[in-house]
Amino acid sequence: MEKEKTGIITVALKLFIICFVSTLILAFVNTLTKDVIEENNKKVFAEGCEEVLPGAARTEIVDISEYLPGAEAAVSYDAENNVMGIAIKQSIKGYNSGLVLMTGVAADGKKVTGIDILEHSETPGLGALADSKDFTEQFRGKMAPLKTEKDGGEIVAITGATKTTKGIIDNGVNKAVEAAALYFENVDAEENSEDAVPQENEAAEGEGI
Repeated sequence: MEKEKTGIITVALKLFIICFVSTLILAFVNTLTKDVIEENNKKVFAEGCEEVLPGAARTEIVDISEYLPGAEAAVSYDAENNVMGIAIKQSIKGYNSGLVLMTGVAADGKKVTGIDILEHSETPGLGALADSKDFTEQFRGKMAPLKTEKDGGEIVAITGATKTTKGIIDNGVNKAVEAAALYFENVDAEENSEDAVPQENEAAEGEGI
């Protein structure tokens, strides 16, 4: 009986040690790969920004969660520090979930400057054609809201992949443009408010004289 108990304890102790060591190894590997994954994500994001808003001198990460929860965004500036537009990254549903889309919107908050499919799990030969230049380039320069030709718009749907096409347009591009418009409106309102304060102060000083 004692030998049986000792045997059970020994097995349990060995299992504990194996689990403990495995956890340490996993934590170590995760630490090693975390920075690599983050750097890769930053690289993909930067490349997506350049694709949808080419020629920017610099970009600045901004928070648009108020207008489009879960999205990431960066404002692009030219060499004279003028705002060129905003690039918005979203994870949306095409035919399948997990389609990662980057949409560029001009500073007017209306014109699409380009789109880029960063990740997808769409059907090979059908929805997977969403990342082809033939499909993505037709968005460049279009004014939102966008629609497919069948719905009276200008975008030619991918043959046999209507859900993917409409998902990109309705769940992605149009929502990104709406968020961009709200973002730029808010920025303009804040700038106008800041400009108004000194003028009010000058008027008050003038009345005092």
